[in-house]
Amino acid sequence: MVPMLTSDRRRLVLAIDLLMVLAAYAAAFLLRFDLDLDSGRLSSLVLTAPSAALSYLLASYYFGVNRGLRYYASFGDVVDILKAVACAGALHALLILPIPEVEVPVAILFAWPVLALCGVAGLHIFARSASHYFF
Repeated sequence: MVPMLTSDRRRLVLAIDLLMVLAAYAAAFLLRFDLDLDSGRLSSLVLTAPSAALSYLLASYYFGVNRGLRYYASFGDVVDILKAVACAGALHALLILPIPEVEVPVAILFAWPVLALCGVAGLHIFARSASHYFF
């Protein structure tokens, strides 16, 4: 494992990734419930979102998602992101499924990593392409 938070740029990228992961988690809830979140579903979202964020932070650190901020995006970067979101999804499920007070449909646990992969990989590819072409 490589120390990842050594620069302000890496911290910023990690924060943006984390926002995208949380947006994907909220989108998974919205898609599952047809854009209609009542107070019970919203409270489940709010209670489980920190676990989703923590799961992604641990997995992205372990797989080194932000260790190489290069000027090109490679297939290896997307594979690292895929491994991180898959591991984060599994870890998140292991953390929240045993808790009886929290009701999260299994469909959300499957949709969230897919949406997070699309969002985080898309942001990384866009950022690297934009920095190459515009800066």
